[in-house]
Amino acid sequence: MPLNLRGADMTVSDKRVDEVVVRPDEHAGWRVEVPDKDRPQGVFVTIVADSEGALKIAADMYPTAKIQVVDSPPET
Repeated sequence: MPLNLRGADMTVSDKRVDEVVVRPDEHAGWRVEVPDKDRPQGVFVTIVADSEGALKIAADMYPTAKIQVVDSPPET
């Protein structure tokens, strides 16, 4: 069954998302990071193989959010 993400601009906690960060993952691929205080480190993370895929997922899942692209992995 295909997953339809269009029009969904909420995290798992159903809160409105104003900003999404897309950045390289420290291990491999790219991260789509969405603020969520109920998640570890306050962020809901999706890992995607490449930057184009990450940007597409961010835009499809959070069409009203500002998408910020960061060129470095998160600090650990």
